[in-house]
Amino acid sequence: MMNNEATKGDSKWRYDYRNFLADAGIASRRKSEILIQEGKVSVNGRIVKELGTKIKPQHDVIKYEGKVIKQKTHHVYMMLNKPTGYITTVSDEKGRKNSIGFD
Repeated sequence: MMNNEATKGDSKWRYDYRNFLADAGIASRRKSEILIQEGKVSVNGRIVKELGTKIKPQHDVIKYEGKVIKQKTHHVYMMLNKPTGYITTVSDEKGRKNSIGFD
C-alpha cells in the first residue's frame, strides 16, 4: 500500500522513503531523491518516482537496484563530554585535536 497522504492514527507507521533510504545507509536524503527519480528504487515491485511517497517498512518491500533494503532497527546514542581544547569535527585543516580520536 503506497499513498502520499498518511492517514490519521496510522501516520506513525508510515515513512517517507527518501528518509528510509538515508537511514538504511544507501544515500543521503538528497541523493536518495536522485536515485528515486532515476527509477533505481522500487516499492512492492513497482518503480515509484514520486517524491514524498510514504511506505510502511514493516509491510512494504523496498528494493534498490534489485536488492531488498531492510529497515535498521537499532540505534546507538552516545553522549560525549568534550574536553577543553578539542573541537567537534571529523577532520581539521589546522590539525587541532578533535572529538573523533582522543589521544
